[in-house]
Amino acid sequence: MTTAGDVHHDEGSAPLSSLAVRMQKKLAGRLANNKRLGKQVLPERAAALFDSLHALLRDCCAEKEQADKLAKYAMKLTLKVGVLAKNGLLDGEREQERLVKVKNHCHALALAVCSFATVAYSYERDYIMPLCGSLRAELAPIVDYQLSDKSSARLAYFFDTLCTPAVMDELFRPAHDKLLKRFAADIDALIESQYL
Repeated sequence: MTTAGDVHHDEGSAPLSSLAVRMQKKLAGRLANNKRLGKQVLPERAAALFDSLHALLRDCCAEKEQADKLAKYAMKLTLKVGVLAKNGLLDGEREQERLVKVKNHCHALALAVCSFATVAYSYERDYIMPLCGSLRAELAPIVDYQLSDKSSARLAYFFDTLCTPAVMDELFRPAHDKLLKRFAADIDALIESQYL
């Protein structure tokens, strides 16, 4: 599949820039496959967030392989979208609007998770599910247009698996309180450092 990052818009543009972006996206995917290396390219607080997400998912999911896959896909997609943003491939007006919406939805979802984690019995599925849906709706076109079909499938798997009522209810059960609070603390740290 040819993605937007692969297209040369004019004859004078060097194909090396396109090659460099493709290599960075490929490298981002490879780094996420090796969790230890992937965490070295992320800011320390972001790496801590992925660690706590992974621990929470392993505690909540019946199948550990599913939890591992969800955490890996989250890291891969984050790294790849970061590569796109860093290389100016999301600089068009429509892409910038969509990226702002993605950031806003991520921020709202993060605040909701923190609130539900810190205030006992405050979890509201009817509040968090639409936030997940909105985030997916804004992120999917970026991934679909700029990344591979494989990345689109990863995004679909992530949201289809994680953002279901049963899984959300499980994540916020008191049995997972300690790990959820750790995850929320890592989210707070990212918000304070203005990464999120």
